[in-house]
Amino acid sequence: MKNVVKMFSAAALLLGSLSANAAIITQDVKINGDTFFSMGLNFDEMAYADKLANDPFFEPTQVGTAFDPDILSLNSFSFLGEMIDPDNMDYFEVVLNGMDLSQTFSFLSFDFESMATGIVAAFSFDEAFPEFTEVSFSYPNGDIDVFTADDVDFALVPEPSVLSVLALGIGMLLFGRRQRS
Repeated sequence: MKNVVKMFSAAALLLGSLSANAAIITQDVKINGDTFFSMGLNFDEMAYADKLANDPFFEPTQVGTAFDPDILSLNSFSFLGEMIDPDNMDYFEVVLNGMDLSQTFSFLSFDFESMATGIVAAFSFDEAFPEFTEVSFSYPNGDIDVFTADDVDFALVPEPSVLSVLALGIGMLLFGRRQRS
């Protein structure tokens, strides 16, 4: 029985070490309570630590895709469930606090055209001026919809590997408790 516990412990350590160099940050943008955009960002912790140690001008609370593409990059993006190729986005820029990845973005701006619907979407958010947050949709027939700050909300989505490691740990505790009974 101790071998099984050792095997689970080794697997948990291996999973933890494999995900230690990068984090995937998933953020949803909701308009009137409905998720319109979902994006996944790669945050390279090794590149972040290297820049923190070697660049005296690096601001760790303002990590962005424009100034720090080696640290932060767009991994996935979806619009109403349609996956948008990050390489086909007309513009994408995000800034976040590298010292606390549980916070929402301090700046987010993007625009793209949906190949499936022909809708052109543009989004702009700046934490310093949240009242100017705006989402606009331009439709193929020429109509335009604009949503303002009152309608827009952000939701941080927990990383799946964190939840799986938590579940594995709880399972190991329950397994150990059951063996003692």
